[in-house]
Amino acid sequence: MFISSRTDNMDQILAIQMGGDDFIEKPFNLSLTVAKIQALLRRTYDLSIARDEIAVKGCKLIVDEAKLSKDNEHVQLSLT
Repeated sequence: MFISSRTDNMDQILAIQMGGDDFIEKPFNLSLTVAKIQALLRRTYDLSIARDEIAVKGCKLIVDEAKLSKDNEHVQLSLT
């Protein structure tokens, strides 16, 4: 899954051809993006996902706090 500010159709096509499952343009709708990530994780890892938190291989996305964490490192996310 690619998240980018690039809006050219060719960039999006190349991203998908390189193996991406989706291309999301910035700025993006957080709820829609989380739903897409959850769907991708369900298909890929056969997961049951809580609505407010996604955890895979030591990485945790805390949706309501817009925070990504791994090994006690935290990144505050923004919508842009």
